[in-house]
Amino acid sequence: MLSLAFSHDDQYLVSGNNNIRTRKTIQVWKLSTNELVQQVETTGRFGAPLSMAFSPDGTSLAACGGWDLLILNVNDK
Repeated sequence: MLSLAFSHDDQYLVSGNNNIRTRKTIQVWKLSTNELVQQVETTGRFGAPLSMAFSPDGTSLAACGGWDLLILNVNDK
């Protein structure tokens, strides 16, 4: 695990990973249910997710990997 971030309302935890089992992934967890609600495997030029932050309203996530920035919509559906 390389990085962690909590949403501003403490409903979600996001983890940035880079290992053999999970590869280069961004995982969003819903804390009230301990459920993995979203997983994105990063590919190509995007490096390992080193830094992440939620938007103030918790609906978007910015992740930085190497020289690239990835913006994700966060949902649990």
